[in-house]
Amino acid sequence: VDTLVHPLAATEQPVLGRTVAGTQAYVLDEWLNPVPAGVPGELYLAGAGLARGYLNRPGLTAERFVACPFASGERMYRTGDLVRRSREGELEYLGRTDQQVKIRGFRIELGEIEQVLRRHPRVSGAVVRPVEDRAAGTRLVAYVVADGRLDQAGLRAFAGGFLPGYMVPAAVVPLDALPLTGSGKLDHRALPAPDFAELAGGRAPRTEQERVLCGLFAEVLGIAGVGIDDDFFALGGHSLLAMKLLARIRTALGADLGMRALFEAPTVAGLAGRLGAGPAADALDVLLPLRTGGGLAPLFCVHPAAGISWVYSGLLPHLGADRPVYGLQARGLRGEAPASVAEIAEDYVRQIRAVWPSGPYHLLGWSFGAVVAQEMAVRLQAEGAPVGVLALLDGAPVTGHGPAAADGPEEDEPVDTLAELLLSLGYDPEAGRGQAELAAVLGEAAAELPGMFERHRKLMAEHVPGRYRGDAVFFGATLDKPADWPYERSWRPYLDGRIEPHRLACAHGELTRPEPLARIASVLAEKLGE
Repeated sequence: VDTLVHPLAATEQPVLGRTVAGTQAYVLDEWLNPVPAGVPGELYLAGAGLARGYLNRPGLTAERFVACPFASGERMYRTGDLVRRSREGELEYLGRTDQQVKIRGFRIELGEIEQVLRRHPRVSGAVVRPVEDRAAGTRLVAYVVADGRLDQAGLRAFAGGFLPGYMVPAAVVPLDALPLTGSGKLDHRALPAPDFAELAGGRAPRTEQERVLCGLFAEVLGIAGVGIDDDFFALGGHSLLAMKLLARIRTALGADLGMRALFEAPTVAGLAGRLGAGPAADALDVLLPLRTGGGLAPLFCVHPAAGISWVYSGLLPHLGADRPVYGLQARGLRGEAPASVAEIAEDYVRQIRAVWPSGPYHLLGWSFGAVVAQEMAVRLQAEGAPVGVLALLDGAPVTGHGPAAADGPEEDEPVDTLAELLLSLGYDPEAGRGQAELAAVLGEAAAELPGMFERHRKLMAEHVPGRYRGDAVFFGATLDKPADWPYERSWRPYLDGRIEPHRLACAHGELTRPEPLARIASVLAEKLGE
C-alpha cells in the first residue's frame, strides 16, 4: 500500500514526500515525542491502512506495532527509518535508526552525517563509522569518495556548517571507491583504520606554555591534538570539562585563571595570554558573558537555585556562532540576599538591557531560574520591550496561589540541591572530587551554596507570578516525576499564549548534562530562527 507520495520533478533531491489520504506520519524521538522541523527522528506510520502485525511473529509484532500516543486505542508502525521533516512539511530520508551510536554521552545518527557529507560538491559517496582510538576512546571517521583531490580539513569545516561539533567526524579517509561485498553491500571489515596522529589541526604551539596548554586541552576533551586557535567549547567542551581543565592548568602551570577567563578566551592562544596577567575577571559577576561575539539578539540564561549559570556552557557548540549567550548569576554568591523573586527579576532586567538595550529579549531559565525568567518576561512587557523566546526548563510556580493551586506541582517538587548541581556537572555527588573542584573554582562562594538553595526555595514559595502575554516552550525531565506530574500545565494560569511541550528522559538535575542540553539547544535553535 502507498503511504507517502511526492512528484519526482518537484524537488532537486528525492524526498519521501507527504502522506496519502487516510494515513498519518509522525517523526518522533526515542520517547515518542514529536521532534521539531529540521531535527532527525524515527518515522512512525498510522492510519486506515495499518496492518495487524507480522504473521505468526508475535515478538516482532509487539516491537514494531506500538500504541499511538496521539489517538486513543490506535496503533502505529515503527519503520526504523531515520527521517527529517523540512519546513515545507516534506519528509527527507536520512538512513536507518540502527545506525545510531552513542559517543561521549551523545546519541549520534550516522546517516545524518553521511547525508551532509554527500552535499559537498566534490563528494560522490560517504560512509561514517565509529572507530575506537586508544588515546581518546570512540571517534567518528568519515570514509569518502571524491571527484579529484579533496581538502580533508575543508570537508570537516563544511560538515561543521550543518552539524553540531560532536557530530563532525574526527578524521576523513579518502577512498577510490567504497569496498563492497559480493552481494553489493558495504564491506565494513575492508574499511581502513585511520591514522589519528595526523589529526592535530590549526597552528602549532609556539612556546612551552602553549605546548602544555595544548596537551591539557587534548587530554580533557579526549582528542588526539589541538591547535592553539581551536575553541574549547566548539570542540565539545562544557562546564564539567571546563572545571577539569582549569584544575589541570592550576596543577601544571600554577595559574588560577578562573571560569570567566575560559569563556572570554577559550583557545590555547587566548589563555596563554592570560597567564601571569593577574586575577581574571570575576566569574561570580551577575552578568556572565559565555559568548559575546556575533550581532544577533543574545540568549540570556537564568541560573537555577544554585546561583551559577556557567552550567549553560554546553549550549555554545549547538547555537550559531553569531548568537551571543549570557548567564545571569545570583548575587547570593557574594553574600547579598535579594528579598523576592520580583527584586531578582528587576535586577536582571536592568543587567540585560544594559548590554542589549532594545530587544528582542530571549530568556531561558532552569528550575528556580524558570520562575525568574517568566517574571523577567512580564516586566519587559510592562516596559514595552519585545520578548522573543521564553524557554522554561523543568521549573514551575509553587502551589497555593490562585488558580495554579489545583494543577501545580506538589510541595515535594524536585528543587535544586548541591547533589543535583554536581550531577548537572557530571560528577557523582558521593565522590569528593566534584565538591573539591567546585570549591576551587568558586572559592569562598562555594560555602554560600547550601544557604542560597534554601533562600531561593523560600522566595519561590512566596512568589505570585504575573501574567505573561505570549508563547513559551517548556522542557520537562521525566525520570524523577510521578505519572500525573503537571509539567507545562502548571504555567497555564500565568501564560496567555501557547506553551510548546518537550519531554526529556533524564532527571531534573541532569538537564544541563551534554546530551539533554544538546536536545534542548536543537529546539532553541529552531525557535531562534537558526
